[in-house]
Amino acid sequence: MFKYFMRTISLLIFSVLLGGCFKKDVCKPLSAPMPSEEELTSLKAFVEAIDTNAVYDDRGFYYRIVKPGTGNKPGICSDIYSNFECTDGSGYTYFQSANNASYTTFDLSDQNYIWRYAYPMIGMSGEIIVYAPPSLRGGYDALKATIHASGVPTDANVMYKLTMMRYN
Repeated sequence: MFKYFMRTISLLIFSVLLGGCFKKDVCKPLSAPMPSEEELTSLKAFVEAIDTNAVYDDRGFYYRIVKPGTGNKPGICSDIYSNFECTDGSGYTYFQSANNASYTTFDLSDQNYIWRYAYPMIGMSGEIIVYAPPSLRGGYDALKATIHASGVPTDANVMYKLTMMRYN
């Protein structure tokens, strides 16, 4: 009888420990600021000059899905494995991932608002181009985010090209 009791206890402990390995902390809901009318007007002109096929999203940005990827899509708490590029839309690159042969890994919940909106719109192997106003480039956790927009003017609209390899 003692043997069965110990097996049951061991199984319960193992189940709890194993369950903890796969459980991701719950993220807070995303509450990004809505861009101002001035930002939206500026962003619209910026996008019209670059991409007539971009679609406006009611959350205050434009996007174009280049490749939708798989049907499964990440959440705002997912770990993302991706390549990315941030440009001024006319050829100048502010920052980008190391190279296209590799990828950068990051926790999406620590990144800026626009990435937390954009990545869940595509699946694995998907690619999206996002046009973001200044207010949606904020919201990241400076202590945890490994990717910072240093060198980007604080009042500039930007274009992000995001290519997601996979996510967890």
